[in-house]
Amino acid sequence: MKKILQVIVILIIIFSFSSCKSQELSSEYSTSDRVIDGLVDEWEEDEMTFLEKQDVMVGSVNDDGYLYISFYSTSRERAMQLMMSGFTVWIDANGKKKSFGIHYPVRNIDGMEMQKSERGVNKQSREEKSSTDNAKPDFMEKVDKNLVIIDGKDEKEYKIEYLQDIQVAYTFNREMFIYELKIPLTAKDHEYSIEPTDKNVIYVCLETDEVERAQGHAGGPGQGGPPSGGMGDRPQGGQGGGPGGQMRGDMQEMPSRFEVWMTIHLGTPTDLENE
Repeated sequence: MKKILQVIVILIIIFSFSSCKSQELSSEYSTSDRVIDGLVDEWEEDEMTFLEKQDVMVGSVNDDGYLYISFYSTSRERAMQLMMSGFTVWIDANGKKKSFGIHYPVRNIDGMEMQKSERGVNKQSREEKSSTDNAKPDFMEKVDKNLVIIDGKDEKEYKIEYLQDIQVAYTFNREMFIYELKIPLTAKDHEYSIEPTDKNVIYVCLETDEVERAQGHAGGPGQGGPPSGGMGDRPQGGQGGGPGGQMRGDMQEMPSRFEVWMTIHLGTPTDLENE
């Protein structure tokens, strides 16, 4: 019995260390601003890293003033989970601390279903709009207008259009969830920022909330793994299902929540000179 307890203690210690280990990411130095629109057209494949356990692609670039973070799902189950539960991006310059976070989107599935009903009333106007705008097929409008900033013990909700320091956006359909974030790297002229240390390192955590598992019809498994064909590929018309598709019916079960820390090494202009 004593030996069994010793083995259990050892396993707990090993698990604790492994669970605290963060992903190492190298941020590419960028000479141009990224448009925060919830799409990945501007992101190159070598700027993204596949996190197999979480089933998401994550990317990071920076310039002298801002850090840009992007990630997107690689399975429909994960996409639905991210949309239904919402999640928080924690950012810290001194270590893995949850002292400053951005919670977005903040809606749940009830809010999403409500938006579906409201959009049904204006179906004709949406069809007219889609006929002239083919850049975002099958993707839901970015209906989340607010985000929550967690700063220490304070939580404040802001309308995104009035928040100058931080930019965030997402797009979503039943196949894919895409998220982009822009945050200042200097406190000068900014209320919210994250200043890197002399090691030029930023710690970022992606944390999803818990969500009830969907009781849908049995469907095919999620399309896991890194998508093929480059960063620009997105579900084509008729495949994604769009806002009016059976988003819940195609789900077998919802993935479990996840929390993953990333150590992001910021790029510098010197990196471009050495290329």
